Amino acid sequence: KAEASPGCENIRPVILQGHLDMVPEKNSDYDFDFLTQPIQPTISGDLVLSENTTLGADNGIGLAMIMTVMTDSEVKHGPLYGLFTIEEETGLTGAGNVDPGFINADILINLDSEDEGLLFIGCAGGARIDFTLEPDYATAPESYQFFEVNVCGLRGGHSGCDIHVGRANAIKEAAALLKTVSDAIPDFRLTGLTGGDLDNAIPREAFVNLSVPMSEAENLERIAAEFFMAQRSEYALTDPDYGISLRKAPAAEKVYSPDFAGKLINVLDGCSNGVIAESHEFPGVVETSTNLASVKVMDENLTVTVSQRSLIDENRDKLSNIIIDHFKAFGFAGQIRSQYPGWTPSSDSMMLKIATHVYEKQTGKMPEVVVIHAGLECGIIGKKHPGIDMISFGPDIKGPHAPGENVSISSTRRVLEFLVDVLAEIPEK
Repeated sequence: KAEASPGCENIRPVILQGHLDMVPEKNSDYDFDFLTQPIQPTISGDLVLSENTTLGADNGIGLAMIMTVMTDSEVKHGPLYGLFTIEEETGLTGAGNVDPGFINADILINLDSEDEGLLFIGCAGGARIDFTLEPDYATAPESYQFFEVNVCGLRGGHSGCDIHVGRANAIKEAAALLKTVSDAIPDFRLTGLTGGDLDNAIPREAFVNLSVPMSEAENLERIAAEFFMAQRSEYALTDPDYGISLRKAPAAEKVYSPDFAGKLINVLDGCSNGVIAESHEFPGVVETSTNLASVKVMDENLTVTVSQRSLIDENRDKLSNIIIDHFKAFGFAGQIRSQYPGWTPSSDSMMLKIATHVYEKQTGKMPEVVVIHAGLECGIIGKKHPGIDMISFGPDIKGPHAPGENVSISSTRRVLEFLVDVLAEIPEK
């Protein structure tokens, strides 16, 4: 808590809110341990960035602004509360565990947005589902050539903010390639398929281990090359560095049984991914989407994670049920790991009026008022404290869930000044 500035004791109290965790993504060829090594930021012109890992500007820069205004004696404000939550990136569980009685103000400013000039007044709710199936193995065949295949070079990005851009999903690409291989070489064998890392990131890489009869080795190389050429052309604008590498690998002792391999390929190839529906109320905004987020081997089971988002909680639930039924048809058991509500926008918000007035006064133009398809903790907090007046804004951050994440220095300065002026406009009780 920060006490009110002298003379501002009667101003309505405000909660400034952001999350402490970051998305720990790195390039696969970069030797880095997030648990033991510090992020290596660099300054390039107007940007602070991290080339080979995520930076943590999401949401570290928001926390920095909160702590700045709470400790700067020159900033005029009423009573302030800093609400710092954990595990936003992995299911908003920090906000979910906040006791309703802990929220002691009727105004909240969330500083977890990533586009200067945009005022966010609503967001999508979401759900994450883990699907598991125990692999069925067979003895590796003799006289087979083994290969490692890597789908790489994809841009990935935030599965909410970037889902509408149409970027390639590495897991979907790997499944499509395997579908093509299985149609052309029915007696191929699959040893492994993994990809993706985080629930809220579009997978940038996928790794496949497979084998084919020696006589089909050149045919596999041709199939992979043709698939790559077709997909590189399709994603030339969204993923210009799209790549597929194929190289010979040592023989494995066991492979997936043909039945299990078929189930895995078909369940992934047929899984919905991307934009499902656009909003009728907010043109140009995604209403409902899904992201095939990761495929991992965990506790001897194959685990597939799929995340859904929607501005309408009912439609989120409908989509989740459709995807659960899809995986169930192939023998996978599904469990919803986290689910959170959306934030319903209000055009009568006092905070929206104040923020709009301040922005117009500072810049001479109107801000863009938007609803975001990504999840913000405002949705959960609003459910716990009905009637709380909320708004979200922040500086320009690019690539928040992928290596190369960066934040604009000049934008951060302007948004900090905007926050200070918004606090100065908060009325008395």
